[in-house]
Amino acid sequence: MTISLDPTFRADVWRDMDEAYMVYKELFGMVDIVLSTNTELKTLLRLDDIRSILSCCKDYGWKVLGIKMGLKAPCSASMTI
Repeated sequence: MTISLDPTFRADVWRDMDEAYMVYKELFGMVDIVLSTNTELKTLLRLDDIRSILSCCKDYGWKVLGIKMGLKAPCSASMTI
């Protein structure tokens, strides 16, 4: 079975960022495909650069990462890891 996740992260829903980080850290370890924005990934992974994010993707074992570009670029970039 393949499991995908679109985090749709909203900071105002969480009591604090540490709680959000721990929950998403657990979720990220359970999925194969992640569809997210660059901003969400930077926040939830606590990383600043794309190389670190990609390295983290491999560490989690994700097979596919899709980056949503928002309204300005309604397409997404994806890669098989």
